[in-house]
Amino acid sequence: RDAPVLELLSRALLSRLRYDLSNACLRRHAIFRLWISIDVACMQRICDQAILARHLQSKDELFSAGAEGVAAFVVSHGKLSYTQELNRTELGPHESESSISDTSSEDEARRGTVDEVGAGVWVSE
Repeated sequence: RDAPVLELLSRALLSRLRYDLSNACLRRHAIFRLWISIDVACMQRICDQAILARHLQSKDELFSAGAEGVAAFVVSHGKLSYTQELNRTELGPHESESSISDTSSEDEARRGTVDEVGAGVWVSE
């Protein structure tokens, strides 16, 4: 879509190109490795119909907590910060409000962990 010259490619060649570009990321997930080993043509069709690249800038939000998980994402290059927030209503049975009461005013209602996610890691809500 971004390169008009791609419109000159046949449908079959464009489909193969999408698969080739996605193949390395797909092989990082066990289920996709299995599907590729069983039926490459099927995975090529899946890539053609269901794979979409998203390019994010610093501070862009890929998905938000509590949103319906309608997709899975894999980091193809670079890294992202994954923040898992815990609201007071989500406290586990062994946690109490007092365990988060010493946090700063900005974090008063929630406690979270931040993980750096690098290339090859799959994430979703």
